[in-house]
Amino acid sequence: MRTGIKVVLLLCMVLILSCAKEHLVVVTEEFPPFNFTKDGEVAGLSTEVVKAILTEAGISYEVQVHSWKESYEAALSTKNCILYSTSRRPDREELFKWVGTIAPTNYSVFALSEREDIEILSLEEMEKYKIGITPGDARESFFKSKGFEIGEQLIVSENNKANFEKLMNKEIDLWPMPNVTANYIVKEAGIKPEEVINGVFILEELTKGGYYIAINKNTSDAVVKKLQAALDKIKEDGTYDKILEKWGI
Repeated sequence: MRTGIKVVLLLCMVLILSCAKEHLVVVTEEFPPFNFTKDGEVAGLSTEVVKAILTEAGISYEVQVHSWKESYEAALSTKNCILYSTSRRPDREELFKWVGTIAPTNYSVFALSEREDIEILSLEEMEKYKIGITPGDARESFFKSKGFEIGEQLIVSENNKANFEKLMNKEIDLWPMPNVTANYIVKEAGIKPEEVINGVFILEELTKGGYYIAINKNTSDAVVKKLQAALDKIKEDGTYDKILEKWGI
C-alpha cells in the first residue's frame, strides 16, 4: 500500500477514535529504547512515562505504532492526537502544543570504529561525508537547517536499523543518533557497540532539549494542562526517576 494511502487511512482512523471526550490517540514509532514494539505490546522508557502521565491524568487512550512520517502527520492533522518521543525543534514550535520533558537524550554522530580517517571537530567538517538519516525526523530537520542537502550529504533510509546496515556496508560514513538508541540497535544485531561504532562528534543542539509529547493544536488547553500537571506529579513522587533508573538512564 502506498504511503499516501496509508496516511489517509491512518488519519481517518485517528479522527474517529479521537472524537470521544478526553480520549486521546497516542501515536509513536519504532525508536528503541524510548518507544518500540515488544511481544505485541508498545514498550520503552518514553512509553512508560507517557502511560504513567495518562493514568495520573485519568484520560483514556489508545497507543498506535506507525512510521515516524505517518505518526507525525496524524498528530499534525487530528484533534486529540498526541505524538512521542518528539524533539522540540524551533521549526516545530508553533505546529503543536507541548508537554515535557518526558525523557533526556544525548545525540552523537557515529562512524565505524575502523574508520580512523574520520576526525570531526566541527559541524562543517561533516559536509564531505555521507550521513544517514530517516525522513521527517529531528536529525533531517537539523541538518537541512545547517545547509546539508538530501541526495548530497544526506542519505535517507526508511528507519534507523536500515541506516545502521548502511553504515556497516559503508554506504554511509556517519550515523547521527541518540547514544542509547544507537547502542540498542547494535546490540539487537548481536554485536558489541564498542567493537564496531565510535562517537566522533556530539550534537549539542539536539541533546539539550530532551524529548517531549507533541499535541495537536486543536486539542483543548485544559487537556494539555492536565497532562503537564500529571507529568509534574510523577516527577515529584519519584515515579519518573524509577522509570529512568529501570532503563539505565
